[in-house]
Amino acid sequence: MDQFASRLKASAGAEYQNIESAVLLYSGGLESRVVGSVLQEWGLEVYPLVLDMGGREKRMAAVEKEAKVRFGRADMRSIVPDILSAARRGIKTNCLSYGYLNAGGFSRPFMAQAAAKFAAEKNISVVIHGHSGLSDDHLRFELSMRALAPQIRTLCPVRDWDMKREESRDYDKRQKGTQSFSAPSFSIDENIWGRTAWQGDLLDPQARLPQTIGEWGGEKKRGGNESAKLTVAFANGTAENVQVTNRTKKETITGDEIVPYLNSLGASFGIGGRDIVVDKMMGPKTREYHQGPAAEILVAAHADLESICLTKKEQEMKSGIDRAWNKLVDEGGWFTRLRHQLDAFVDETQNVVDGEVNLTLETGRLLVAGRSSPHALYDARLGRSDSAGLLSSSSSRAYARLRDLQETLAYRSGMEK
Repeated sequence: MDQFASRLKASAGAEYQNIESAVLLYSGGLESRVVGSVLQEWGLEVYPLVLDMGGREKRMAAVEKEAKVRFGRADMRSIVPDILSAARRGIKTNCLSYGYLNAGGFSRPFMAQAAAKFAAEKNISVVIHGHSGLSDDHLRFELSMRALAPQIRTLCPVRDWDMKREESRDYDKRQKGTQSFSAPSFSIDENIWGRTAWQGDLLDPQARLPQTIGEWGGEKKRGGNESAKLTVAFANGTAENVQVTNRTKKETITGDEIVPYLNSLGASFGIGGRDIVVDKMMGPKTREYHQGPAAEILVAAHADLESICLTKKEQEMKSGIDRAWNKLVDEGGWFTRLRHQLDAFVDETQNVVDGEVNLTLETGRLLVAGRSSPHALYDARLGRSDSAGLLSSSSSRAYARLRDLQETLAYRSGMEK
């Protein structure tokens, strides 16, 4: 047994004892490779589960192939439909308006759901994942496992063993097989909804971002004078189709193809990237780069359509609900009663969010260029100041005298002291 694996076995806690077999969430990254190899050296039967989360079809095929070489078996399951379903709810709650791309919040619950189902199929009572204890993803995953399958022992060796990347790299180099794909100078988590980069070159908060960090599918960036025109059609707050005029080409994108299409198109215009500092649940602040071109486009269109369909008071109330929903999901609360309760309010508001929003994509810019809805509360005649206007300007004279009367009285009383 390798010295590294032997040392870990000697220091592992009681929860790692008496395990004959385990499901391993296998991404092909350094941590899952090392954890899998160590468990094999301990004599465990490892059942790697590769999850297709979208956006990296060729890479996931390579991961599955490598897992079969390393462990003699591998299963791949897709959770893309689940992530897209969650993303549709994210659009309804205008997720980017509150700083939450929620790529991890939308994926980890369904990673847990797939792992629990796979473990039940194989009659295995242990699930092992490779998340770091410094990330929020280990919390999102384990909260979901606890809600869905409390009978399963869920273990996180990278956290529990306090694994350091330098030691892990050295150990990995000594193992059979070679890495099937090159590793960037930063960590990446990617699914069909969004892409998050952190660690490595991003540790210095004032350093410039690596040039390769914003690539999505190798899409070539557009020239400064190019543009694309979009019309997003919504029904009950859900994007049903997008009409695209891109160069001389016109096409209509529908259903589950909308998000990957807009990710590629938006990335080519440099749209959807955010260099931000994130407050982790464990306490530290970390610098991350979030990329979600489709999210940027669809949330901008949805929020704009809401502005013409919802009343002022509905928007004010929903703004707080949106923030609460996204914070809850970001912190691992997908499988909670509260999330379902908030969904009920949001869904009720979306019954009138029907219509179309026009947008223009330019290099580095996303512009809303018009909106329409059969439920629009907008009447141009009410805001006109010419003879065609329905409201008389003089009718607001008395209102102007009474508006915020208490605030005026309070301020004046303070001046008299």
